[in-house]
Amino acid sequence: MEALDIDESECFPLDTRPHDDSELMRHSKLARKVEELCSHYVTIETAFLTHSTNTAMDEDENDTVQNVQVMKSVEDFLFLCRKATRRSFMTLSALGASSVVNTVGNVLITDFVAYLDKQMKKSSKKRFDFMSLRQTEDDDVLPYHVWVNSAQYLIDLSPKYFNDATEYYEALSQQIGSNDTGKIKVVIENNRSELQQVASNLINVGVQKLSSSAFSSKIKTLLSLLPFTSYELTEDDFDAVDSACPQMFDVITALEKEIAQMKDVLLPRVFDQTALRLCQFVRDSLVDQIGSGSYNLLGGLQVERDVSCLVSSLSRAVRLPISDVFAQAVDMALLLSLDDVESVYNYYSSSPHSTTWHLNARTTKETLSKRTDLDADKVATLVL
Repeated sequence: MEALDIDESECFPLDTRPHDDSELMRHSKLARKVEELCSHYVTIETAFLTHSTNTAMDEDENDTVQNVQVMKSVEDFLFLCRKATRRSFMTLSALGASSVVNTVGNVLITDFVAYLDKQMKKSSKKRFDFMSLRQTEDDDVLPYHVWVNSAQYLIDLSPKYFNDATEYYEALSQQIGSNDTGKIKVVIENNRSELQQVASNLINVGVQKLSSSAFSSKIKTLLSLLPFTSYELTEDDFDAVDSACPQMFDVITALEKEIAQMKDVLLPRVFDQTALRLCQFVRDSLVDQIGSGSYNLLGGLQVERDVSCLVSSLSRAVRLPISDVFAQAVDMALLLSLDDVESVYNYYSSSPHSTTWHLNARTTKETLSKRTDLDADKVATLVL
């Protein structure tokens, strides 16, 4: 049989002629049909994902993870997103996979985080007794900390989804080439970083409110009752106290009880952030109390005892390094316990990057001026 003499230029215009088999496939009717079917698939997948995630939010309920409450929708959303992503890569279509991965990002970053934010705001409008963990209005509204836990749980579980998505991408790249799939990896990584950012911002808002609730009016009152207003002790007064004064022990007891309640209901990372923020509230109040008082040497030594006992007790309660949090209060207590003005040179550093001293020159002199038994002129003329 005589071979047909076909001019390739008759099938393809000169400027559109394929240069290899893959380009030929793109121009084939089969390829165009596959793309058409893929576009229908993307539409169906998007509709299914939207419907399923809406159902997950409508039928949401609390669940227990690590003995604390979170919302079941976190696992439901990630399960649905993982399934949708896997199906999209099974189409062997870079366009289909990219479209679905984009949709999944919108579902997680926009829809679900917005849902958590809305529920947090709804819950924050109700009075919540953090100490007794009792909702005092509308028991059908879940406590605020459950939604903060859920935002953290989303961050904790999301790496598994993104790692799976990356594996699907790598498998697809091996089959159809990285030139066609390169943009998908960028979308996956952008979704990963953006979800981390928006969820972390939501958690920061939650931690601020939780720590504010924990820093109750009772604790504020106990801190205001510390006897720093006029702490000029006699030797008998000083010897009668072994460590911290009774008022400081009252503060420590109240804080330990509050921290124990927090630890029972918060995920570990949420607890760590909330506990540190609570310590900052206590630190700020303590610094104000110390700065408004007056002291003799024994009174200053007792302040040093009080602050040291508070910091060590809170460190044990939260099981976190909090010495840096209370560094300013510790330095103020040290100043109040000095034998003479010149001894400040043994500790003071003007470097803003100093790791051993945390007070500026003005605060250092103001604190020393609280010592009524030191030479006021020497303090005033101190060169720092």
